[in-house]
Amino acid sequence: MIKRNSVIKQKVFRFPSKTQIGSWRFAVLIRILDLIHESLVSNTPVTKRDIYYRDINLFKNSKIVNKIIEDIAYTFKIRRSALNVLATAKGLVCGHIKIKRKNFEEINCLQDSEVLIPSETEIESIETEADWILIVEKESTFRTLLISKFYNHPVAGKGVIITAKGYPDISTREFLYMISKSISSSSSPYKRSTPILCLVDYDPHGINILATYKFGSYAEAHNSHLMAIPSIKWLGAHSNDFRKNQENGYIPMNNNDIKKAFDLLQKEWIQEHINLKNELCRMLFTRVKAEIQLLSENDEKCLTEYLADKISKGEWL
Repeated sequence: MIKRNSVIKQKVFRFPSKTQIGSWRFAVLIRILDLIHESLVSNTPVTKRDIYYRDINLFKNSKIVNKIIEDIAYTFKIRRSALNVLATAKGLVCGHIKIKRKNFEEINCLQDSEVLIPSETEIESIETEADWILIVEKESTFRTLLISKFYNHPVAGKGVIITAKGYPDISTREFLYMISKSISSSSSPYKRSTPILCLVDYDPHGINILATYKFGSYAEAHNSHLMAIPSIKWLGAHSNDFRKNQENGYIPMNNNDIKKAFDLLQKEWIQEHINLKNELCRMLFTRVKAEIQLLSENDEKCLTEYLADKISKGEWL
């Protein structure tokens, strides 16, 4: 019997099964357990993708592999990394941060190109003297800030910029959690604590991305306390960030956006965060959304100036 998530819900695997698909699901579960066992015995970490390619004909698609691995982790109340299964690297980081690997390699992220975020199991320690940490939703925004070296801004100060290229993967969330612990353990009573900020599109999915970093994800409910960072602040984009002359850049919300907004308004955490609730209600009332690129529609400097002004003044929610 495999448990799925924090809601009382169970998935039962039976063998022999009365149906062909039931037998296939059982075979997939046993094969994945076999590959995980092999990885643990040999002490050789594998990725979900590695597992999928070990038996493509059986698994048929990578989604079933991902789902069953998370089900196994939840059933045993452990993190996926405890199974020696790593996520394929996705997140990027740049700026004033040094990553020390367990193989003694040191990565200095203060360079002209981005660094792929390593798995938590590969990291020995993290060092940063940044004035702020900025998570950005989109890779395009990340690269704009990287090219302009926004992490060395004369007004905003020294920073670290991170993107998971959309909805956050586990490796990026674990990395941010390590940063938050590093910041809190090294904070001085004479210095303002380093804020961790999040920049997302002005739409329900942007707020959902923020919420995943801040409160954790539904699928990873059993590990949320090991990855959620409640102290994360919402830097933007907010409804009042857009000027009246930019109204023609607004995009009508589609049915998926509207459903997502209503779903978020049903979450327990929304009642304690009135600013997020108000912005969602405003979106539903106006039925419009906006991408962060609207802030730099005519000039990319507008984005860096917008961010520098908000960071220096502490204008976040």
